[in-house]
Amino acid sequence: MKMKKFLCGLLTATMIFTSSSVVNTKRVEAALEDHFDILTTLTGEAGKEEVEVTDRGKTIKVSVAESGVYNVTLASQSSAPAYALLSEKAKLIAEFSLFDGDEDETFHQVYFKKGKNYYFKNMSGTNNAYKCKLSVKKSNYEIEDEVTKHASITAFRQDCLEGNHSFNGNNINKEVKGVTWDEKTDTLTFDNYKGNYVFEISYWPIIIADSEDVKGIEDVEDYPVFTIKFIGENTFENMESGQDYTYPIFKVANIDVNFVGDGTVNVKKYNHVNPTTAEKTEKNYSFIQSNSTVTFDGPTVNVDKVFDGAGTFIASILKVKSGEINVKSYSAAKLSTSSIYRPIFLANNLSLEGGSIFIKVEEQKAEELSAYGLIFEGDYFLNVTDDMIIGVDVDESLLIEVDNKALLYLYGCEGKNNSEDCTISEKAKVFAEKGANKEKVLTYINGEKQDNTNKGNTSVTKNVKSNNGPKVGTKISDKKFTYKVTKAGTKDGKKIGEVSVTGLKNKKAKKATIKGTVKINGVKYKVTSISKKAFKKCKKLKKITIKSKTIKKIAKGAFKGVSKKCVIKTPKAKKKAYKKLLKKAGFKGKVK
Repeated sequence: MKMKKFLCGLLTATMIFTSSSVVNTKRVEAALEDHFDILTTLTGEAGKEEVEVTDRGKTIKVSVAESGVYNVTLASQSSAPAYALLSEKAKLIAEFSLFDGDEDETFHQVYFKKGKNYYFKNMSGTNNAYKCKLSVKKSNYEIEDEVTKHASITAFRQDCLEGNHSFNGNNINKEVKGVTWDEKTDTLTFDNYKGNYVFEISYWPIIIADSEDVKGIEDVEDYPVFTIKFIGENTFENMESGQDYTYPIFKVANIDVNFVGDGTVNVKKYNHVNPTTAEKTEKNYSFIQSNSTVTFDGPTVNVDKVFDGAGTFIASILKVKSGEINVKSYSAAKLSTSSIYRPIFLANNLSLEGGSIFIKVEEQKAEELSAYGLIFEGDYFLNVTDDMIIGVDVDESLLIEVDNKALLYLYGCEGKNNSEDCTISEKAKVFAEKGANKEKVLTYINGEKQDNTNKGNTSVTKNVKSNNGPKVGTKISDKKFTYKVTKAGTKDGKKIGEVSVTGLKNKKAKKATIKGTVKINGVKYKVTSISKKAFKKCKKLKKITIKSKTIKKIAKGAFKGVSKKCVIKTPKAKKKAYKKLLKKAGFKGKVK
């Protein structure tokens, strides 16, 4: 089965529980279209509003002439079509499907942004005659009419011997020890938790949109982002399942999720208990299944064992920015030749940007590479930067079994590991050899052993980059702001740097947010000050949100030229102190 069909099918079946960056926009568009046979482009204009489809292999492109909300309709009277709506970055935005014997039409209201491309990818089966109609027509509804709401969350435990338990929302705080749910900030905190609950998280907006598209629209709050924070030592063990379905720990629909914190997560295998015979069967399960964007930025995740065809980290867009992921045992030896083996990391768009991943491969059955053995699968896009460390403890003979395709064995991406949509940095620290454990890999990186080992298709790089970040006084930037380094940091995270905000890039922006910490080129910094002229000429600013709680200084003239009507929102605990700093800096607007 093609992996892109598999992933979207997986998102349909299990995640709509009813689913140095990758590349620039132009490359993304070209690369994604390379995977598709485009039938036509719908723009929402007269004559370009609808299309009839009789070929399942065709993809419909949407590129609207005007940003706004559109009524998207899928209709059919003779077949059961199913489409995944993807963004340029291959993020699953929505699904449209009709089933045999069901109504003959379904529609959603979708916000499309001018200048961006979207794709309706057919995910239907092949058993019957096929004919359907897709239409994209401008709606009278406005994106501003969307009622912003928070995510919903349920914690449940399906125990075949002791019965089921289920808690919603704030009841989680009362009933689930070691877990705190903050509805106002959409944050779920695990503090030395030990248990076997499944956490189902979802967001069902009136208007469907790519969360990236609504950022910066006046009078529209950004779609919520769900934060899962880990503190201390946390353990998921004795997880239960249904007779034919094993639940993931985190089951997420239609909301982006960030895993943060400096805690540790231990994922233990479990014994499924037959309620009649009490017989135990060893099983494993996914850590997360999501149809949106999932980002790991901080915690350490230890997975005991991956086997029996269970993909561990599954998302539409999956990013690893920092932290550590360890898989202590990976085996596909028990699978039959008809089985589909899911990679450990599975996404339409997989971006490994920083931190470290260590995997021990114990047994590998890889006669058919399309069905077995991919540890990483970025189906449409794959990015591995030189800040990511990957160690794979694997016997050389197992690499030979996959017909000398070590990179494909490790990365997947439809075998296009040299194409633009599979970006693997030549400096990426990738170690694939017998005994490539954490200690050995870090020894290479620290320069204690500089030799380059190349046996067969194993790859141990000798590209050792400095661990030190930019020096004090260096100018750096992210997508929103420019900064000056006031305290140097290190890429291993042992030393966190500090920066001062020196400028807002978009002078026409109407709102801006100063974060507490930023991570630039692999180094984490606290935002501790705002420099002179940081917001100069930003005349259209209406709202500035300061999330940093570590600001010690705001220079005079930092807000020169900013309107008196501008409102600055500060952390509650810092309001009094920041109000004083802002007044001294010459800010004349309201502080709350």
